[in-house]
Amino acid sequence: MADKTLATFRIDSEEWESFKNLASSESSNASALLIEFVRWYLAGNRFNTPTSHTPTHLDTSLEQRIDNIEQRLDKVTTNNLDNIDEFIDKRIEDNLATRLDKLQSQLEELRGKSKAR
Repeated sequence: MADKTLATFRIDSEEWESFKNLASSESSNASALLIEFVRWYLAGNRFNTPTSHTPTHLDTSLEQRIDNIEQRLDKVTTNNLDNIDEFIDKRIEDNLATRLDKLQSQLEELRGKSKAR
């Protein structure tokens, strides 16, 4: 136990109670979670925050891949919207043609009835 140290820090009392309660509800405790976090951090893990993070090659590569995906998604979305527009236009044209045919039939029928009088 000689190689262990007691670490203390200040935290809002409500936050600390909430943290302990949440840890307990997840079958753990505050100390175990904090130790786990310290080990995680010492292993090189970092939060991606603007104040503590400088871009790396991996970050740049990921950003490029995300940009590429976004561009491809934009193209697919635009193509899909174009296809939907074409489909809707075709349905409208077909519907109008059907209605026009019915109107022409009704008009011819009316003309036939008026000639018969």
